[in-house]
Amino acid sequence: MSLKGGNLSYQGQIIPQNKMKVVIIDWILHNLMFEGAYDETDIQSPVCYAFGRTKGELAPNPEDVAHPCNATCNGCENNEWGSADVGRGKACAETARLALISEADFGDVEAATEAYLKVPVTSMSYWGGYVRELEQVYHRPPLAFVTEISIVPQAKQPGWHLEFKMVEPLEDDDTMAAVLAKYDAVSAKIAFPYPKFEEPTNGKTVKKAPAARRPAPVKAVAPKPVAAKKAASVPKF
Repeated sequence: MSLKGGNLSYQGQIIPQNKMKVVIIDWILHNLMFEGAYDETDIQSPVCYAFGRTKGELAPNPEDVAHPCNATCNGCENNEWGSADVGRGKACAETARLALISEADFGDVEAATEAYLKVPVTSMSYWGGYVRELEQVYHRPPLAFVTEISIVPQAKQPGWHLEFKMVEPLEDDDTMAAVLAKYDAVSAKIAFPYPKFEEPTNGKTVKKAPAARRPAPVKAVAPKPVAAKKAASVPKF
């Protein structure tokens, strides 16, 4: 899935009205940092990134990140307010990766191909509020519901954000069983690494990720891979 230009698209097709019904099979917290300004013509992987079910678990995996900025996101200089090159934000973006299936695939969940969506930093409060609402009101995780994802223009300033709305719970036992089976498969691979570009892309030579601009000594033992959780558990912000 793509949010490029404030347009919601799926498999290369623009979604009408910027709204789409999905089942969010799984999700994971995701920190990432890029080197230099964004250039849509020069695709690059982040120089450092991490996945975790809780903030305390967020740590770059040395097998995937050649030059981690720090052993853990907690305590990393790039995860401090004011570390960004511009403004008072953080150099490392705090986001989430969602694994989902589209409404068109609800009839055959088992055969459905999952899509992945990165929640922008500016939409994380909306995502966090939605997850807490489902947990506190219904005592169930997002995979137990049909969710409407929409891109909404900002009210008082330029730009947009994602919003999430519960459409209906999944009541059919067979559908729910298929969703849980899909969760078992997706949760084991949702923390897949970014590609390491070496070949020219769009006419530009894209190199492997360089050392981070604010390196810090790695003191801790290499983190263990993210383990799959039971479907009833919910990642914590």
